[in-house]
Amino acid sequence: MGCRSQSAERGRWGWVMLVLAVLTLVIHQWGVAQSKVQERVDMFALALGIARSHDKPLLVVGRPTVARHYSCGDVTIDLDPAVLSDCPTGGQVADVRDLPFSNAYFGAAFASHVLEHLDNLEDVARAYAELSRVADHVIVASPSRQSIISQMMPDHHLWVDMVGIEQLSAEERGGARRKAIIRRDGTIIYRQTAQLGVECGQP
Repeated sequence: MGCRSQSAERGRWGWVMLVLAVLTLVIHQWGVAQSKVQERVDMFALALGIARSHDKPLLVVGRPTVARHYSCGDVTIDLDPAVLSDCPTGGQVADVRDLPFSNAYFGAAFASHVLEHLDNLEDVARAYAELSRVADHVIVASPSRQSIISQMMPDHHLWVDMVGIEQLSAEERGGARRKAIIRRDGTIIYRQTAQLGVECGQP
């Protein structure tokens, strides 16, 4: 009887520990999500302020989501035609890798959770070079590596982060997982593959 009682007690404590672990994970993920929401709000405000200080329009790449953490820009582009209804003033269907705007037309470009959907490092380089061509400043917001949801998204092919104000750090997910630093002019400096750890520097 005593053995069964001890076993039941251990089982109860096991469930308690499991519930606490799940709650800790949920709270952590909620914190990660809220931090990224605030980051997007702050980065949009920064981009808008820069554009206004240059007395030029703001380009937003990626239409605002249902949650509306940021608003449409003076011009908002997306591959999804829904951008035309979501941003009736200034909404355009366009590819970030081939922008239909003249050089330095915008004071700033704000790309929110867009570049990670591209297929590879070379596509990110083309997109970043295009954004840098049409805008004086480029600000990129990306999902957190700590987000379980972001890690599970099948259409997220890369991790992309800003490095200062002139470069991006990009890493492909899965496969060879190539890494690179990407400059505003589209130059790719290949760093290594995560599997092999080989230096592949190329200007």
